[in-house]
Order: sequence, then structure tokens, then C-alpha cells
Amino acid sequence: MCRARADGTYTCVGAPEAVAALDALRPAAAGAGLPGPRWTAFDPAALVAGYGAPACWHAAGRLAPLLAREPAVTAALLSCCPPWAEPAGLDNRIKSAPGTCEKVRRLGVKHACTPAAAAVRVVDALRYTLRVPEAEALVPTAEEFIARAAAEDIAFLAARHYYHPGSRYKGLHLVGEEPSGHAVFEVQFHTVREWDLMHGPGHTLYEVYRDPGTPPPLARSALARLRTLAAELPHPPGLARLEDPWGPLRGCGGCRATVS
Repeated sequence: MCRARADGTYTCVGAPEAVAALDALRPAAAGAGLPGPRWTAFDPAALVAGYGAPACWHAAGRLAPLLAREPAVTAALLSCCPPWAEPAGLDNRIKSAPGTCEKVRRLGVKHACTPAAAAVRVVDALRYTLRVPEAEALVPTAEEFIARAAAEDIAFLAARHYYHPGSRYKGLHLVGEEPSGHAVFEVQFHTVREWDLMHGPGHTLYEVYRDPGTPPPLARSALARLRTLAAELPHPPGLARLEDPWGPLRGCGGCRATVS
């Protein structure tokens, strides 16, 4: 893989450069009163061997500036959290290096694009969750969070919800960008029941489903069970307000919630 220099010449990036880029990744120190982000040890050479130097190089390039900006982003977003919503999973707010490499490779295949373009599509390298007790509170929580974030000049680029028949997963996601460092992040909104499913039986079933070594009949069975469990979760009222381009998301760059 080659990349352009400022003078118009090119330098080629291979396995050694990709390994060095991954090896240089370090999360910043956690802010006061916050749990440190989980940063599982990994073997850079093994990642490069498994996912290829281009995917790993661009994964490291996506992660490095976000790791530096993470404490400031976390503090800003927590200050926008409504008092009745609970931040959850803060120790997992940074996507792992292996997970980012895998996602860059997977998105490149899915969208038939270069690793550089695939890395731009990784919007959840910084990710946060706000948990609410009941489905009725989910949309009002998102609206209040958006209003508070707008006062901090935090822009939202896109929104998506997963409340539709046949979904194996339920939740509302916002993709945002903090102003000073232009760090892109994802904020998820879940009910307690959605969270418990996602981190309980749903997680086990999903691991079975996505494992390439799972026999196809077993993978299909796991997916069907995931969909059955997700179908039992209530849909939050008021989603139409987020789908309306004249609604509360209009003040955040015109983004709107879409079914996916």
C-alpha cells in the first residue's frame, strides 16, 4: 500500500509500518472520577497478519487522534447527560484495536471500497451509552441530550434507530462530532431491558452467530433466537418525531433517524 507525501511523491506502507502504527496506540489517562477505558493487550503483528497491512494501518490512523481526544469528548458528553439517564459501559467507550482492524476490513469488503474509505466509515471507535428505565423515556432522553449538546456546539451528523420487524437488536444511535478536535463518536440510547438482553443471552447468541466457524444451521438458529428475543422488547413511542426533518434533529445538522 502506498500513500502520498506532501511533496507529491509516494511512500509505501507494508507490514512493518502497520505493526509500528498499532504498537504506538495508547489511550489517554482517564478523567477524574471516570473508569479507565478497557484496553485489552493485542499482538500488532498478529493483527497485520490476520487483517492485512492496509486495514491495520488505517485502523491505527483512525484510532490515534480519537485516543488523544477521548477524555475531553467523554467529559463534554457526560455533561449533556439528562439526570434521569444513566451512562453505561463507560469502560468500553473506546473500540479495541483488534475490533477496529476487523471493522475496517469488513467495511471494505461490504462497500467495495479502499481501507482509507472504510476507516472513515468507522463512526463508533468512540462510543457511549445512555440507559433509561422504560421505553417511554427513550425519545425524550434523546431530545434532551440533543438540546444540551447543541448548547455545547456539539453537532450531530446522523441518527439511526433499530426498531423494526425482524431486527436482532434494538436501540437508537446518534453519530456526532465534537467541535474543537473534530472527533467523531457514537451515542447509543437503550432501555434497561435492551441493555440486559444485549449483555446477557443476546451477547452469547450473537457471538455464535458471527463466528465464521459456526456451522450455518447453528448460526441461523442463533439469529432466529436473537430476533425472537428482540421482538419481545417494546418500541419507544415518539420515534416519528426523530424521523421528521422538521423535528428536534433539524437543529443538529439536519440529520434524521432512519430504519436500518
